[in-house]
Amino acid sequence: MAWAAIPVAEEGELHAAEIAEFLQVSPAAISGAVRCLTQTALMIRECEPGARHDHYRMRGNVWYQSIAHNHKETLLRQWERTLLDGIEVTGTGSRAAARLEESQEFLEFLRLEVPALLEKWRQRADTGGRPG
Repeated sequence: MAWAAIPVAEEGELHAAEIAEFLQVSPAAISGAVRCLTQTALMIRECEPGARHDHYRMRGNVWYQSIAHNHKETLLRQWERTLLDGIEVTGTGSRAAARLEESQEFLEFLRLEVPALLEKWRQRADTGGRPG
């Protein structure tokens, strides 16, 4: 939920304490959340010279940037490998394996299709196009 505070802030950026206050949670709860959000490229951590606290803001074109940053096939491949390991453990032909196989196939589909979708979006954004 930490991410939800940023886009509704008037300036589009907040300090960790402001995010905690907005969400009515402890600052400690925000620490892990902002670390995760910066690692996944959903949020940028910035430090102003002389400022006591870092502030966080969204990237421009945040979803494209995050998916492009995170896609690099590693995350989806990692999930696929985990599911394949689960299939091996549960035994091929079991109902559990069938559920895991469906998930693995979906993630493989995403991994293969996302690059074309990202390129399509980039071209659309470059030309200022909007869906018809």
